[in-house]
Amino acid sequence: AGPANFDGRPVMVVGHQKGRDIQQRAYRNFAMAKPEGYRKAVRMFDMAERFRLPVVTFVDTPAAAPGVESESRGISEAIAASMLKMFELTVPVVSVVIGEGGSGGAIGIACANRVLMQQHAIYSVIPPEGCAAILWRDPDKGPQAAAALKLTSQAAIEFDLVDEILEEPFGGAHRNPTDAAATVKGAIERHLLDLDRFSPQELKQQRYDRFRSLGRFETA
Repeated sequence: AGPANFDGRPVMVVGHQKGRDIQQRAYRNFAMAKPEGYRKAVRMFDMAERFRLPVVTFVDTPAAAPGVESESRGISEAIAASMLKMFELTVPVVSVVIGEGGSGGAIGIACANRVLMQQHAIYSVIPPEGCAAILWRDPDKGPQAAAALKLTSQAAIEFDLVDEILEEPFGGAHRNPTDAAATVKGAIERHLLDLDRFSPQELKQQRYDRFRSLGRFETA
């Protein structure tokens, strides 16, 4: 997390870093942020508001860290505080789901005016393995849980959870990171320019209305 320069425009960047091999992933706790990570994000959001910096976040986490240590240091409160701070921002906020968008670990830095999602990313209220363990007491039923969760980018846009799907190179973003990054960059730039036309209060209200409108039900 920290201030950055985006094509000459100052922005605030917050994101998960997962790592590319098992050693890096273990060092990064598999991108499962602990309470202090979300409290850092809140400080960055505060700074962005103070200096009128647009916020760009990158989401790639299976979930927030679920251990006893995280619970003892207030992981739920830290995520809630981060969400609240994002809803209070009067600057443009764009979030990009670049891999896994899992549970509160994702939404803690994704309460944005625009939520974008790479083509092969997933966005879900809970990781499939966790869902299977809760519903069927059997983590091996992860594929069945994944189908029920409708966690693909196509499902997310059909349910209006995201605003745009970012096409990935053939075989996935990891096959051609340069082209994938160029696609993400172009989309962020386009949405930031579009959000510039809104006043600070309109940005805040638009973000609130966006999340209040999520969710559908049917009466049988």
